[in-house]
Amino acid sequence: MNESTFNSSEARPAGSFDAERAARLRTQAQDAFLARYRKIERITWIYLLGCLLVAWGCVRQFLAADDVRSWIVWSVLFILAFETTVLMKLWYWVVNTKLAVLREIKLLRLDLALQRGAAEVLDDIARVESPAKAPGLSKGERYAWLGGLILVSLVCGIGVGRQVDRHYRAAGQMTAERVITVAADGAARVEATYELANTTSRALKDFTIYSGGAIINTQSIPAEASPWTDGQGRKLAVRREPDPRGPNRRDVIQLLDPVPPGQRFKLSNIFAVSARRENGDWVLALDQNWGYRRNFYRDTLVLPPGAELVSAEPAPGSQEQRNGQTVLRFEAERGRGEKWICTVKYRQATP
Repeated sequence: MNESTFNSSEARPAGSFDAERAARLRTQAQDAFLARYRKIERITWIYLLGCLLVAWGCVRQFLAADDVRSWIVWSVLFILAFETTVLMKLWYWVVNTKLAVLREIKLLRLDLALQRGAAEVLDDIARVESPAKAPGLSKGERYAWLGGLILVSLVCGIGVGRQVDRHYRAAGQMTAERVITVAADGAARVEATYELANTTSRALKDFTIYSGGAIINTQSIPAEASPWTDGQGRKLAVRREPDPRGPNRRDVIQLLDPVPPGQRFKLSNIFAVSARRENGDWVLALDQNWGYRRNFYRDTLVLPPGAELVSAEPAPGSQEQRNGQTVLRFEAERGRGEKWICTVKYRQATP
């Protein structure tokens, strides 16, 4: 019915109806609908291609990951991308159907107006409204509700972002707790426990710690002979090798349980240091330098029985006597690359 042509030569009352203008309005209405068809089809193709690219990236990351958490994350993102393609096809079908129905109704009304010669309603009938425009609220109120929705979404997003940022701030921290017990001959036993975090994007299967003492050849230290243990007291094998960047060595500690990204873990070590004699006094110097964003150092120093504290740099947070021994506690925070140095001078009791 709506495809019928109008015969401009048909007799009409003079001055009551412009047939050529009516036919032109009908053609313009058809062109407007065709333009909207092209627009929604382009939008659909762009979204589908974008979702396919996202899904392809998720598959690549899934295959490259080696921990369960990453597998779950990339699988969920892949499913979301796939479901978005389904929703986009459904959206295209709904809008396309709506445009088709609206087009038929508009053309039918134009045809009826042409047949009846109703010139006063042609302009209103030929106007093509947006298929997404819904009756109801005014444009201003609709924009107000949309703005409120966007504002709430931003607040929720900021809240989630702060939670994620708090997680990564925690991941960018290291805590070193050491107990240093000094013997009468100046030999000191250091029992250190480090609480660390996996700040990489992959599961951590080994962890490298740099320390002083140059070596020439790489050494493999089995677990039973290793000074390193994990948070459960299990001994860890170590590959000790020269540091190619300087005159130090590095211990590549083999972890028994891979540490997922962002998770914290503990390592413990026992080693020995020595105090040196200086003008009749003993001087014990300890230093650490970790590369985390925030590094917390907590040292407990136990001097030999009867030893008298001469000086300490920095000043200890607390000092007490326990079983005839002076116990000093130090605590400090340092940033990335800032060395923590603790120097204690003490004097042995004269026999």
